[in-house]
Amino acid sequence: MLSEIILKTEDSEKIYANWHKQGHDNCLLISHGFLQYKDSPIFSEIASRFSSSMDVLSIDLRGHGKSSGVFTYSSKEKSDITAALDFIDRKYKNIFIMGFSLGASASLQAAAGRKDIAGMILISLPSSFRKIFPKFWTFEAFRTLITSIGSGKKVRGFNLFYKKKDNTAVIRGVSAPVLIIYASHDWLVGNSHVADIKEKAPANVEFFEFNGPEHAEHIFEKNKDEFIYKIQNWIKTMANPFGETGSPAGEKKGVKGYE
Repeated sequence: MLSEIILKTEDSEKIYANWHKQGHDNCLLISHGFLQYKDSPIFSEIASRFSSSMDVLSIDLRGHGKSSGVFTYSSKEKSDITAALDFIDRKYKNIFIMGFSLGASASLQAAAGRKDIAGMILISLPSSFRKIFPKFWTFEAFRTLITSIGSGKKVRGFNLFYKKKDNTAVIRGVSAPVLIIYASHDWLVGNSHVADIKEKAPANVEFFEFNGPEHAEHIFEKNKDEFIYKIQNWIKTMANPFGETGSPAGEKKGVKGYE
């Protein structure tokens, strides 16, 4: 069953979410990046594909889709992810997060210090915002912006000037297993980002490379079946790493009734 819900952040923003509630033990929280939203064709497909094997909560980050506020390029979006995690906390045996680009940054920041997350999948995670900011003024960035506007993607406003965290420092505070997916020649988050993160990442972080220049959701768009297969199998392992009789990854919690 698909239902749209409204969550409230600690700074009083309204975050809209699609809850694909199928009665599964596990739930996947999906966080898009800049210029996307939960009801876009590509994120609707991503949510639908994963909802066959687990419940899914797909959100509009602030300033996107139906959610209130302005986008802050990962400065304040941590609160959006936290509101979603708090909503699904204790409703499932295992909670997973999948974030794309700056949505991956926000997801990483929200996960730091939490013990209720079984695993995270971060696609095209930048090592820091300062390293991708110059790319915003390239031909490829303008082409992406024009294409996004033409395809009806919704973003109402943004603010570049809030302080942003360096993900190479944040990742060391995440205890849950992490799978970082990237493209070999990502036009926005290049190999230097991956190298920076690999240098600082703890042992619980894995890396998987797709070939090509695609960024974020476009990695899925080009490699749909392999993308889904890789992540579903990784989630299955993290949810039950010791086999059918073992304990799931993360802190196992009792499942409450739906509110």
